[in-house]
Amino acid sequence: MSTSVDWHWQRRRNPFRERLAEGEPGFIVGVDIPWTPLSEIVASAGADAAFIDMEHTTLSQTEVENAIVACDAAGISSLVRPGGIDTRAVARALDSGAHGIIYPDVRTVSEAEEGVAAAKYAPQGRRPWGGAHTRRVMWEGILASRALQETDPAKRGVYSDEFVERANSDVHITVLIENPEGVRNIEEIVKVPGIDAFWFGWADYAAYADFDLAECQRASQVVYDTCKAAGIPLCMGLDEAESKPWYPGCFYLAGLDTLVLAGALRTSVGNAKDRVAAAREKADG
Repeated sequence: MSTSVDWHWQRRRNPFRERLAEGEPGFIVGVDIPWTPLSEIVASAGADAAFIDMEHTTLSQTEVENAIVACDAAGISSLVRPGGIDTRAVARALDSGAHGIIYPDVRTVSEAEEGVAAAKYAPQGRRPWGGAHTRRVMWEGILASRALQETDPAKRGVYSDEFVERANSDVHITVLIENPEGVRNIEEIVKVPGIDAFWFGWADYAAYADFDLAECQRASQVVYDTCKAAGIPLCMGLDEAESKPWYPGCFYLAGLDTLVLAGALRTSVGNAKDRVAAAREKADG
């Protein structure tokens, strides 16, 4: 008779994926500021996941892991955007406990396939094997040389088909389409197995389109229509909530920490200047 072992990875949850599976829209908040409690604040605000960006920030691997730890503590998911399709960077993020990967600037089917492979263990992909010495599994388990001697798979820890299947199905993969080549190839890219969602990058595409609003709207609509027809979810901005109706699996970017902070500070400083100006005017009068 086999003895049941309660491994950490068997208990681990992906709240963001669960939210989407329930048929509800998800909400993510961008985290660019390297302050660990910020992820907890994102959770307390009601978001489902923190979008931790390594492409356009100076966040270090340690700072990213701290944000992931805070997300776990607060009960929300962590989605990491690496600087590109980098197998080692993706592995480090997932080994640290990230629940998902957001790939920037995907242009071709081969790039999309490479991104999926980087986030999945064999046989689905080629993600490097972290074994038991990663935060993702809370350093539970035994060495491979000993684990493989166990006749009961339940006692092997991560060295089991169950772990591989759980790890591969748990990671949420989002692909950003941010340039004309990606839009031209979108009908083929959506057919790549393993991608959970797409995201049209308005900012980057605008630069390629010479800041032509009509062209950006056209490209955005192509991505939306193609994904919806294929049954592949999208991440969208809140300003698209009316023009592009939600469908199951879709989620929204609810804000970026740096922009929210900058906006709040501008308002606060502006109000302070107005009050002081009014007080001076009253005193002079």
